[in-house]
Amino acid sequence: MEKLKNLEDMYELMETINSSNYSNIKERINSFLKETINEENKKAIKCEHTCLEFRIIDAKVDGVFTIENNDGKMVTIPNLDNLSEEDFKYIENRMNSVNNKFLKFRYSAILCNKYPHIDKARICSDSSFELINDVENEIIENKSIDSFYVITIINSYRFSFKFGYNKSRIKNKIIEIINNENYWNNELYLIPCKLIQHILDEKKNFRDVGNLNTICWNIYENISSINPQGAIDVLELGEKTDKNSQYNWRLEIGKMYECLMDQNDNANIKADFCILASENYKKGGANSEAEALLKQYEKFSADFQYFKHSEEIENYSEIMDGVFDYADRIVENCSSYEILQYLMNDPELTKHHKGGLEFVEKSKRDFPLLHAFSKNLRDKNGFVIEKIVSDEEKDNHAVMEYYSWGISIFYLPFISRIINTAYFKGKLSPKIVLQFLKEETWLGWSEIPNVGENPYFMMIVPIINNYFYELELIYLYNIPQPNFILTIDSLILKIEGMLKLVYSIDNVIKEPTGDGATQDKSLNKLLEYGTFDLISEDDLFFFKYLLIDKSGLNLRNKVAHSLMKKRDYYWGNANLLILALLKICAFKLNLKRND
Repeated sequence: MEKLKNLEDMYELMETINSSNYSNIKERINSFLKETINEENKKAIKCEHTCLEFRIIDAKVDGVFTIENNDGKMVTIPNLDNLSEEDFKYIENRMNSVNNKFLKFRYSAILCNKYPHIDKARICSDSSFELINDVENEIIENKSIDSFYVITIINSYRFSFKFGYNKSRIKNKIIEIINNENYWNNELYLIPCKLIQHILDEKKNFRDVGNLNTICWNIYENISSINPQGAIDVLELGEKTDKNSQYNWRLEIGKMYECLMDQNDNANIKADFCILASENYKKGGANSEAEALLKQYEKFSADFQYFKHSEEIENYSEIMDGVFDYADRIVENCSSYEILQYLMNDPELTKHHKGGLEFVEKSKRDFPLLHAFSKNLRDKNGFVIEKIVSDEEKDNHAVMEYYSWGISIFYLPFISRIINTAYFKGKLSPKIVLQFLKEETWLGWSEIPNVGENPYFMMIVPIINNYFYELELIYLYNIPQPNFILTIDSLILKIEGMLKLVYSIDNVIKEPTGDGATQDKSLNKLLEYGTFDLISEDDLFFFKYLLIDKSGLNLRNKVAHSLMKKRDYYWGNANLLILALLKICAFKLNLKRND
């Protein structure tokens, strides 16, 4: 790859920029910046690189990461406020001189966010609309999704409607795209589906659009035989659009889950799909199919225990509709800080382990043989890693199983729904979360009396940034299987350190090793046998389940011994760790803040 020698080379290269080579060109400009000595040229190169660094989503220009500045305030990097008047004049000159629509839109969006004005908004709207038309034929011809395409459409819509410029043009374009059958295939169906969701979110501006349910149905029929999971997502979307219940969405969802059940060899996963298929068949009026699947469910692995409680979760879908509605109302009615305060302080989120104790005692009376025999804990490969023999161990295992069901079936979907909806509505972001932790919790203290320096806030900053970066990959770029490896590995270790810090306030953290030396007590010892005056019994059990108990998730020990599998790094575990972080930050240390 030929190096850039001067500004003319850079400008010529930038005229070729598009969504495919965007990252590559940004990196070449960054290398050019490092190699340039001339200060005037460096200003221009740095300004260009900064313009490419910004994220432009929903017509808002924002940085990629959040950090703490010298004044202790949380700011995004890059930041419009860090650009000088000279920089903005340079950007405006570039906006007026470039031919590349990708660049013209980017420059105009930056200027319009800094100095909102209809003139800049017109350029934003026009350039993004032209870019949409330019890319469309290539997408259809290649049957390949451009990650910037839907984002550009939404940006064009936001600028047009915010400034009242050419609103019908972009509105009609969105309607044209979702009605274009060239998108109704397995390669491109996400484009019309994301735009249909946008129409639902902006229904006041799309009241005259009435065929969304039929479009979803046709897309479903086109992809169902090759992509049943994607078909389920389309059916879920279609049900939202079908006010008059023209189609039986739940019946088809049941068929797709049954298809996934038949395709999968893992007994536990088959059982999960079986239950989902049965529930949706029942909601779709196919009671005989639902009953047949429940009978088939009994044949799956005896290690999968949910069937014993199928009677209790018979109306699971209806229950979860209420749970999700409650989560949505929390987000709708609360500010960003109030949402975080709720997750921190609501005892119900970790309160249900006592129900497990009661359930196990009742089960032991009613079904004594279930508890009479020892059990084997196996790793993901099926190897026995521990035998559960004593009555105390068997009781703990049973309680942990019960607790795990409650977490996975109800509480984790509820917590994830709150985070998901709040993120979508702009009520949660790296900046908001970090500012809250710094301003409202002990995590923002620079020093803790009787303990010393408190380094954990700055250690948490990159973790929160990475967590939201992965969320962005899910929602903006449709990464089907994102992982939270950096978030989970890093946050587990920080949580361990924070728990030890809290313990050391009122307790001796050191213990002798036997050879005259001392060491910190292990997290297992602290959570199993330590006295935490600041932690409730319910939260303590939650930490045991999450971090150290072999019958629970045991994440800390799995990470420490490299026993984590790729599937362990999923959003659910990341959300449970975020909840654990908030719970730790909720501890009232009863100490004066020392800044």
